[in-house]
Amino acid sequence: MAGEAISGVERSAAVGFAAGADTYLRGRPSYPAAVVDAYLARVSAGVTADVGAGTGAMTVLLAARGVPVIAVDPVREMLAALGSVVPRAVATAQSLPWPSGALAGVMVANAFHWFATREALTELHRCLRPDGILALAWNERDESVPWVRRQSEIVNVHEGGTPRFKTMQWKDVVDAESAFTEIDYLEVANPTPMTADRLVDRVLSTSFIASLPDQPRNEVERQVRELAVSLPATFDYPYVSRLWLYQAT
Repeated sequence: MAGEAISGVERSAAVGFAAGADTYLRGRPSYPAAVVDAYLARVSAGVTADVGAGTGAMTVLLAARGVPVIAVDPVREMLAALGSVVPRAVATAQSLPWPSGALAGVMVANAFHWFATREALTELHRCLRPDGILALAWNERDESVPWVRRQSEIVNVHEGGTPRFKTMQWKDVVDAESAFTEIDYLEVANPTPMTADRLVDRVLSTSFIASLPDQPRNEVERQVRELAVSLPATFDYPYVSRLWLYQAT
């Protein structure tokens, strides 16, 4: 049921993503081909688990390249957006449904900050082959652009202690784990076509915004629509895609 607590999952993620799965699907960007290329250049043949797959933005890109990929997420409402395009598994990163060494690679796109713990890394490492690849990808907002910075101001007042990519605390966790060695890094522009309505969906799909009560959430929407008045009818959202690749040791 939407809004129920999920063991091992941050409450704002479980509630917000279940409630906002539709807006997440409409508002979130995909990833540039260069990100997929960089992963494929390193991973060997075999199954990839897209952990924290959400609505499957990365999953479908991997499947389109012929990668045998399984979408993994603890929030059923998110996985439902994938339909039957690829196999799915309802599971957390801390408890994956594979025997040891079963996976050639693990992709985590816009999600690792939610479960950046030694426990999760230990489980990911268990499922990977000795030469397996762990890929951590994010789409980051370019806050050097004034209107993007204003969007962040509208959103950030509600974040509380929600885990977020921007803190980079997740990287401290990975760097402290000797079972993984960083082997590559990629940063590439990812301008994404946008409209006012899609910008609203992007903001409302933020976990801690989606889980707000109606009144403050409606106020966030009002502020974002006010911001969008200053923008063209169609415009590019200035995302930057960032990818870290690690090899299991």
